[in-house]
Amino acid sequence: MNDFHIPDPSFKFRPDYKWPEPGNERNCPADPTVTWQLNEDNPAYFGKPWWCPKCQFQFSEEDLTQDVNCPNNGTARKAP
Repeated sequence: MNDFHIPDPSFKFRPDYKWPEPGNERNCPADPTVTWQLNEDNPAYFGKPWWCPKCQFQFSEEDLTQDVNCPNNGTARKAP
């Protein structure tokens, strides 16, 4: 085990995503009838704030400033 080392600079496992206030809602740009789930800003959670149950994909507030690619239909649309 002499090959063990700590990377320098250390890895950042939890990106600094901008989290919306609890209670905010967004709909899927591919299917506006589907409401995205807002995940809890928990130190043990390493994903993005928004989860689309239909697309099975995560989105961040930074992603929403650009065109959102929906994995279900392959089109890019602006998030609402």
